[in-house]
Amino acid sequence: MRNLAPLLKSQAFADGLFSVQDPASWKVCELLDVQKGQRVLDYCAAPGGKTAALLESLDGDVDMWACDI
Repeated sequence: MRNLAPLLKSQAFADGLFSVQDPASWKVCELLDVQKGQRVLDYCAAPGGKTAALLESLDGDVDMWACDI
């Protein structure tokens, strides 16, 4: 595992230019196999990493609803 501390202290991270996600979280996105134009409900979305990853991977061409308590 790499030391992420320098990245998390960077101005780019503070500006929201990137986020950090565990590889297992991305695996969930892969297993869903969402296709462009589909509708997706992320019912346990906080903090939103998988939702953002799906939107990014599909260039925003998905009807995405995300909610949490």
